[in-house]
Amino acid sequence: MSELLTILNSISTYIESNYPNVAAKLPPGLSLETIQEIFENQPYQLPQEVYEFYHWCSGWDWETENWDSLFAPYYGTMTLCSPKKAIETALYFEKNGISYIGKHLIPLFGYDRIYLCIVENWQEKFPSPIIYVSELYGVELHYVSLTAMMQVTAETWNTSTAYINQEGLVECDEQKFIDIYRQHNSELPQMVLARFKQELEIAGSNSSKLYKVWNNLSDELDWLDKCFPNLSFENFRYELVEPIIKEMNKKEEYSYSHFATKILGKLKYSY
Repeated sequence: MSELLTILNSISTYIESNYPNVAAKLPPGLSLETIQEIFENQPYQLPQEVYEFYHWCSGWDWETENWDSLFAPYYGTMTLCSPKKAIETALYFEKNGISYIGKHLIPLFGYDRIYLCIVENWQEKFPSPIIYVSELYGVELHYVSLTAMMQVTAETWNTSTAYINQEGLVECDEQKFIDIYRQHNSELPQMVLARFKQELEIAGSNSSKLYKVWNNLSDELDWLDKCFPNLSFENFRYELVEPIIKEMNKKEEYSYSHFATKILGKLKYSY
């Protein structure tokens, strides 16, 4: 049994013991053949962990009332998307140019225009990161992998950091969640800046794309600052911050130095 399935089973066991009414709403999984048939005509390949997840649980269509947010308790009403809903939303992302370093994003969790997505055709030896897409279509790296996300979720439930109140709504202690989150995503800050360098290369000299890349990094660092409050310039390999320093030193009318200055300020850079 994979590490992901072991963690999912532990979440299920906890929910069954503490919230049996919620556990009863958990849909059964799909056969691997069915999952392959559903996704076979899509212009992307799914990471193996997505097959494992849908084989374990098939998710919910948001139009029904019989869904729950137990896999992403910090994000409120976000729930596991059914394969049908994932395909519909991935197509919408593609039409609107929403991607991660040029790759398709397939939402696994979402509701009301916020999503947590997996990346298509990811590196063979590494699991796909989990990408947050905001209601304004900002694209932020939130978890180093689906397994890391489920580790955080399991620990969040098992420590009562998240719980279901009398109204049946999920509540989560933010600071306790962040402490758990940080333990399982220590590589995230380096991954954020590595992705930024790749996005710069893809944008080339296209001014609208460059603006989006710089603006997105500025927003992304707000998440890092919340989850890694002691993070600073010294925590990064120099080659990752070098493009930001170079941009800061350019004349403002010909550059994105205002973004670079703001970003380096968030990284506690002294100059």
